[in-house]
Amino acid sequence: MTAVALLALLALFLVGCTTDGDEGGGATTTTIAPALTTTSSSVASPEPSATTTSPSADDLTGTQLTALLTPEDVQAVSGLAKVARAGRNPGRGLGGDLNFVTPDGQPVLMVVVQPAASFSAWKSDPDSYREDLDGLGEAAFLGPAPAMNDIPYLVVFRSGERTIGLLTYDDPGVSGWHNLLTLEQLQELARVIIGRL
Repeated sequence: MTAVALLALLALFLVGCTTDGDEGGGATTTTIAPALTTTSSSVASPEPSATTTSPSADDLTGTQLTALLTPEDVQAVSGLAKVARAGRNPGRGLGGDLNFVTPDGQPVLMVVVQPAASFSAWKSDPDSYREDLDGLGEAAFLGPAPAMNDIPYLVVFRSGERTIGLLTYDDPGVSGWHNLLTLEQLQELARVIIGRL
């Protein structure tokens, strides 16, 4: 799947549309951006899960990966109650290495962990990149491009050996586009992760 196709698919998920996921529990591959591919054989559930085989996160143990950002961190920054970690399920828009949901399963935040070199590939994608963001890691930007969505909902940064993307979702309870997490909250969560890298 190309980055353009994935971002269009994510945009559909973010406005509340759904598609059929892999019901059989077989391996599912989803491209998050150029050179950002993740694969999993688990079906999402609201139960905590650290299963991942993405090329960037596979050198982190499950405990190291889940320690980068916890449901308690998301709750503290967002003010949302009872945020839980969810397993990967690209059919529901949960294609990250870490996925966070509300008690009813509504996606709140997806975190993708990649090698530092992935930053330039993601930034060079005209559908992913919107504008540079100062003061976050070694380099950062907002996305997606205005052609993909009027309001940005993606923060990507590089710090040390990692490129990390944080993506929030559209609030289904509000008409029009309204991010569940603000860009400031995404940046604050990014700083939490930077402090743990």
